[in-house]
Amino acid sequence: MRFEPFMIRRFGPEKAKQISRECDQMAMKLMEVIEERYGSMMEFGMDVGVDVKGNVWLIEANPKPSHSIFLGTKEMGMRRI
Repeated sequence: MRFEPFMIRRFGPEKAKQISRECDQMAMKLMEVIEERYGSMMEFGMDVGVDVKGNVWLIEANPKPSHSIFLGTKEMGMRRI
């Protein structure tokens, strides 16, 4: 399921935008810290969770993310390289 429609349905449009912004900010900050310490990364994966209150949690970060999960979904537009 796509992120935006799911989040809007679950939390409403304003909270969904806030969650999306927080995910983006977390990704940018994470990359800033990782690249400062380890150098430039070509790609990076980040797994996040959103709890029932809309709090965003970092689950894990991967320097070599798997792309295979998108192959079975037929949602190739969701795969960004």
